[in-house]
Amino acid sequence: MIILTGTTEDDYVAQAERKIAQICEEKSVDVQVADKAQMRADILKLRSEFFSIFKDRTADALDITVPQPVSANCWRKSDDVAKKYSTTIPTYGHAGDGNLHAHILKEVEERGQLKQVKWEIYQETLNLGGVLTGEHGIGQIRNKDSRLVPDKKQWELMWGIKKTFDPNNILSPGVGLPPNQH
Repeated sequence: MIILTGTTEDDYVAQAERKIAQICEEKSVDVQVADKAQMRADILKLRSEFFSIFKDRTADALDITVPQPVSANCWRKSDDVAKKYSTTIPTYGHAGDGNLHAHILKEVEERGQLKQVKWEIYQETLNLGGVLTGEHGIGQIRNKDSRLVPDKKQWELMWGIKKTFDPNNILSPGVGLPPNQH
């Protein structure tokens, strides 16, 4: 699913009909242009329900982000990891900014492979110049994975911002920044 924006409806419909349709047709992908408001609304509703579809089957939903030009490579690397561990990793996201949501299924956790699968995807993300989270933040869930981020300057900047707005470290201590860095 590709969502376009433009100054006018004619602007983005023209984009879809020309450029995107051409690329999709070269790859033997069927093209349907949502040229009616209701059809667009139905598609956006479907997109907003992706998370709920996988929620009960997901052990962990990653929020990886890579530079947009290599997002397809990241998707392929995620598929390679899935094949290696005989699973599927449903992935969707925002092609325009390289943000991908990869759902590691509970079957992987049940086999005791969750940490390995997650870390391999993270490593591929970092190898492509990406980050562990691009949309939802580190929070409590990703704190234990923050040691994968080797850039000390990044942590110094974040701790500096935290200290500026929360000099006494009373606002959500231990959330969003790795422990023992302050």
